[in-house]
Amino acid sequence: MAGEADIPENGAGKVGGLWVVNPTPRPGARLRLICVHHAGGSPTYFEAWPDLLPDEVEVLAVGFPGRGARRSEPLLRDLDTAVAGIVAGLTPYLDRPYAMFGDSIGALVCFEVIRYLRRAGLPLPARLFASGMVAPHIVWWNPDRPLHRAPDDELFQGLVRDAGMLDEKSLADKDLRAVMLPVLRADLEIAETYTYRPEPSLPVPVTAIRGEQDILLTPEQLEGWSKHTDAGFEHLTLPGNHFYSRDRRADLMAVIVDRLRDDLAKFPPSVADGITVAYPRASMHAVFSRQATATPNATALVYRDERYSYAELDRLTDAFARWLIHKGVRKGDLVGIFMERCADHVIALMAINKAGGVFMPLDTAYPPETLQRFAEASGARIFLTREIWLKNVPEAARQGRSWVMLDAGWPSALGIDAFRDIDTVLPAVAADDLAFVSMSSGTSGAPKGICQTHRASLNAYWHRYATAPYGPGEREACNVYFIWYVWLPILKGAAAYIVPDDIIFDPAPFSDFIRENRITRMTISPSLLGRILQTPGLDHARQLASLRNVTIIGEVVPTALIREFHAVLPDCTLTQAYGCAETHDAASRPVTPAILGALEKVASTGGPQANQRIYVLDENRQPLPRGIPGEIHVGGDSLAAGYFKDPANTAARFVPDPLRPEAGLLFKTGDKGRMLSNGDLQVFGRIDSMVKLRGYSVMLGVVSQALLDFPGIRNAVVDVAMDSATGRPDHLVAHVVAEADKDWSTRLWHFLKARLPHYAIPAFVVPLRSLPLDQRSNSKIDRKALPKPGHEHRLLAATERVPPRDAVEAALARAWCEVLAVPEVGMGDDFFALGGHSLLAAELCGRVNVRHGWSLRVIEMFRTPTIAGLAEHLKENGATVPA
Repeated sequence: MAGEADIPENGAGKVGGLWVVNPTPRPGARLRLICVHHAGGSPTYFEAWPDLLPDEVEVLAVGFPGRGARRSEPLLRDLDTAVAGIVAGLTPYLDRPYAMFGDSIGALVCFEVIRYLRRAGLPLPARLFASGMVAPHIVWWNPDRPLHRAPDDELFQGLVRDAGMLDEKSLADKDLRAVMLPVLRADLEIAETYTYRPEPSLPVPVTAIRGEQDILLTPEQLEGWSKHTDAGFEHLTLPGNHFYSRDRRADLMAVIVDRLRDDLAKFPPSVADGITVAYPRASMHAVFSRQATATPNATALVYRDERYSYAELDRLTDAFARWLIHKGVRKGDLVGIFMERCADHVIALMAINKAGGVFMPLDTAYPPETLQRFAEASGARIFLTREIWLKNVPEAARQGRSWVMLDAGWPSALGIDAFRDIDTVLPAVAADDLAFVSMSSGTSGAPKGICQTHRASLNAYWHRYATAPYGPGEREACNVYFIWYVWLPILKGAAAYIVPDDIIFDPAPFSDFIRENRITRMTISPSLLGRILQTPGLDHARQLASLRNVTIIGEVVPTALIREFHAVLPDCTLTQAYGCAETHDAASRPVTPAILGALEKVASTGGPQANQRIYVLDENRQPLPRGIPGEIHVGGDSLAAGYFKDPANTAARFVPDPLRPEAGLLFKTGDKGRMLSNGDLQVFGRIDSMVKLRGYSVMLGVVSQALLDFPGIRNAVVDVAMDSATGRPDHLVAHVVAEADKDWSTRLWHFLKARLPHYAIPAFVVPLRSLPLDQRSNSKIDRKALPKPGHEHRLLAATERVPPRDAVEAALARAWCEVLAVPEVGMGDDFFALGGHSLLAAELCGRVNVRHGWSLRVIEMFRTPTIAGLAEHLKENGATVPA
């Protein structure tokens, strides 16, 4: 068998085509049942199974070449090739708990797939159902007279008729026999040329099942499976013959559901706690002042030509704090900051805190209306700004408020020097007092202020200091997530180098900034880091050579980005972190290509940081088993104090801990993720990105994840296009960072069709070199800048354009063109791949039924979504088109 390094990177493995068929996609399923058919079978054997299983189970069927949708491909005749292909096709589906069901020879295939997965370090199934097959180590065929070489009559009578594979009507069908025998021989050859190689028993429980009247294997041969598991074995007998799984489906489904639910109950819950670590129970500025006493002459802050030592920064901010108190700032007062990211911004926020106040930064990119809303909502009386930005402030926002100018020479202009040597005692500020309020527009557009304490930030910083210690001469680039991380270096004796706003989003000058200032550390968004690495013409190895530690946070991280980073900077530590404004840093871990699983397209982000706890909960706020996606909840010492003057929203999002009420509140992040078996967190995106599309609930995060699973796609964002006439969502548009080729669209459509319901497949997919970034929100994706799709971006399942061959096909083609607004269609084109959906299908059926007196139903369009197939169905039922 192939080893770990031989895992193919595409879903086809070593043989073309899709290995996995998803008859009924269930994106919200808790687990998957992966099924492999018997010799001579096909994935259609399992088509009815989803209807017999609860919604929590999604059925996937493995499809071999030479049958069904892959009938044009050559038949496979060796197990090693089949297993490698199956593993490559299955890896995108191993993102949640799963079990495997192998029917007859399919059980042998499942066994070797599981052993391959174990060697590759990929997730193993919760259980193997081995149905109607002797144990792998038992030789059951006659080497001198293998079945795959037997004469047709002998093979057909002895295996097909006597085992009960076909009913009497099918047995008499000579055409079926001619198609079936080559496939049966090929599958038997796979099994009869298989050589068992001893390996340690699997850590997977095995349920071995046979039909009571099965003539192809004995109970003793089935019992042999017990030697291949050390996790539990059971031997079951159900009524029926070798094909009891077809004839006694309900009995089998009851067994499967019972075992799977029992297996799920044994999974550890998605609950993890970070270690307990001591950190200063003080204010951030008090910690800074202690550092200034320890390293007074060290450089603390650099911005363009400005440079401040620790002692200078401490003295200036003390004086400014006294000035603010003189101007009326009292403990707990909110003071606004409206200026670019610069040294004066840092001086302002530190002085506000030293005065006992709470700083509230407002982004200079905010439009006037937003500024006015935020100023009014905050109730702040003093705002620190510059003349250049004041012109953007509406007159209504200026009235009743003091706007203090911090332009060139402002300390002298404001008389700050007079407050340097006075004996005014600055207010005592405790760890649980507020440090700042981060303002943003909520989902409704109303101002939302997130109240962050000194304690929350210090806890997060001390985790970083412990896990990524600062060495001598550290220089940290600060701009992205500015208010959260500008404190980080200056509380530890390092230098904060502020990246000017006019270069942070431009990869070339930003890279030069890193080189010229010998930057050793930075916290940055994945999107911004990706843009730097993917910008042609940069000498990344030279310009970024000084970097020792980079932290990425704020977005889902594609594993491709991690590999790109380490290819350029193999000796630099890359830390992936997860958190949001309400939780500060919640989880993190250093990431390297070596620790990324072959499965992962979205990197996991480690376990909870020190003094933090993370749960993944269901809609009833109960822990899900590990491996199952749900909503991420975060608690612990870095939690925000709630929303500013918004008790209702605070109560809705900061909720009691259902497991340990005494431990404090949890924050409902609204992020979808899952906890891996080792306690690491994998984040998929927003859980509340749900849209109603023609009556269906579509989770945009699920669609994005399916796109990311496609080989060649490195990043993806999915949006909804609105119907201008109705104002309702009409279809999905995806923008992807991808490596496109001439067959890209066709392969992607088939790939998504196997993974998503028809209504969730994007109608348009626009390939881009990179996703645009929104400079107003610190490098988030700028959705407004995404280009609109053109006709060339429609996602199609391209087929050879066959013209109508009779009047029924011609009538259908005319109606399709009218309903879909396309100039022409081929007889093999898929209605839904051309942008059709359930409402358009209903319109089309109505048109042709009225015009021609037919009785075409929408369900039939879902079953047979091509003109050729529909025409055949209609003609079989007597449909005609009068001349």
